[in-house]
Amino acid sequence: MPPLQIMVIRHGEKPAQQPPPYGVDPNGQTDPHALSVVGWQRAGALVDFFSFPRETIQQPTYLYSPPDEGGDEGGRPYETINPLSAKLGLTQNTTFSVGQQTQLVPDMMTSHRRLARLRAPSCPSRTGAAIAQEAELSAHELSAQGG
Repeated sequence: MPPLQIMVIRHGEKPAQQPPPYGVDPNGQTDPHALSVVGWQRAGALVDFFSFPRETIQQPTYLYSPPDEGGDEGGRPYETINPLSAKLGLTQNTTFSVGQQTQLVPDMMTSHRRLARLRAPSCPSRTGAAIAQEAELSAHELSAQGG
């Protein structure tokens, strides 16, 4: 059985506060809360990046993103991995909203290669560090419980 691998990515680029560039929804309509054209290009690049396993990057077997709740942030996290979700035939787990990263970790620890698309409230590196720290604690707890 391969080792547990959790990959965390940032959502694709959003539109400028003072467009252009504009956000564009999946149907090509202008949407200030959707990904920019560059964001959609990144989403497409993720399909190629994660579709072909390599020694250090394996193909995800499970996908997470916050739910598409609209509002200022719209569905950019969901939109970013939706093309990959379609390519791999995986449904995104949208159970955990923005800010629930630590509740997400125990669920992530129950399987193998996971890809989480999180929207960091402030700094992506801080969110990643918090998840890594929590994952290490969870791994120790699972090990102590014989899991």
